[in-house]
Amino acid sequence: MGVAQPVHAISVAQPDSVRPFRYISRVSVLLGYARVSTAEQNADLQTDELTSAGCYAVFVDHASGVLDRRPELEKVLELLRPGDTLVVWRLDRLGRSLRHLIDTVTALGDRGVGFCSLRESALEADRGSGAGRPQVV
Repeated sequence: MGVAQPVHAISVAQPDSVRPFRYISRVSVLLGYARVSTAEQNADLQTDELTSAGCYAVFVDHASGVLDRRPELEKVLELLRPGDTLVVWRLDRLGRSLRHLIDTVTALGDRGVGFCSLRESALEADRGSGAGRPQVV
């Protein structure tokens, strides 16, 4: 029997245009928003469904929909990045009025953020294009 010869590593030169891997993007997330009208109401049904739908985090406001200031909505809108999706339990949880709802969803689409309502599943913004336009799914 012969003696085994050592295996030599082969070095391959890389062109100057090849750079080492670096992280340049982040994972898109689903962020949920729930609202109950009074402090006595319980948001568990909404938060449970939003969590089951895959939301990474759920933001809950205890305020009337007609109030201008909803701090948790402001937080979630601030956190959303292009490619993310805002998920609500029902459309009326997001908008104070139809005009406010349309303006909010349009602004999300302009930022490249998707939108989805769990109860009105026929209305879902196109996450791929970030157009924010409702479409039948």
